[in-house]
Amino acid sequence: MASPHVAGVAALVRSLHPDMSPATVTAQLQRTAVAQACPPGRDYFPPGTTTPQTCYGGTANNGFYGHGLVDALRAVTG
Repeated sequence: MASPHVAGVAALVRSLHPDMSPATVTAQLQRTAVAQACPPGRDYFPPGTTTPQTCYGGTANNGFYGHGLVDALRAVTG
């Protein structure tokens, strides 16, 4: 469900700045995302599974959250 949320925020950014290039919109979303650290222990068992998934990376960019959680307000005002 991340893709529809990010697409919606990208549309909000473009509605305020119609001259922004796609690369600039991408950079804006990444710059204003809220960083999320890997879960404790870096191993996570998704609901209904018995196989752990390991999170690689730090707080700023990792295998679970990428650049972080999109923040619509920061994206359109920052």
